Amino acid sequence: MNKARVFLNGELIGTHDNPRLLTAQLRKKRRLGEIKKQVNVIYYEDTNEIIMNSDQGRARRPAIIVENGKQLITPEQIERLKKNELTFDSLVEAGLVEYLDAEEEENAFIAIDEKDLTPKHTHLEMDPSLILGICTGMVPFLSTMLHQGTPWVQAWSNNVLACQRLI
Repeated sequence: MNKARVFLNGELIGTHDNPRLLTAQLRKKRRLGEIKKQVNVIYYEDTNEIIMNSDQGRARRPAIIVENGKQLITPEQIERLKKNELTFDSLVEAGLVEYLDAEEEENAFIAIDEKDLTPKHTHLEMDPSLILGICTGMVPFLSTMLHQGTPWVQAWSNNVLACQRLI
């Protein structure tokens, strides 16, 4: 097997013999807080490349970490979160929730609902509406809209964000 090329923020920084192992180790270190939580790691099998991104400006969204078909957050922790005894940031720091960027989502197998979890899943959605994206998730009363209108709102929202960047 050829060595995988390793990129950090678009720059080639080296190669590695076992890209799956390296990717798993980097994600574990991120969850344990040994490397910054802002680092996202992806392995592209077809090009044999590991891409690490830590640059600013990436859209990232939270997802609950799943191991062996079970979410890492317990019902007790959810209750403590509702009672404001725990903060969302403390769940991220504990390695129970992580932020994924668009590239790392390519390697993730995300369940929409807890009842859908299997041992193959890597993450669980915080809320089913988040699967539609950041822009659409900000639309009020999304659950009461007609389904055919949702993609239109998402496209319109993306255009608004693009216009703001041009100004």
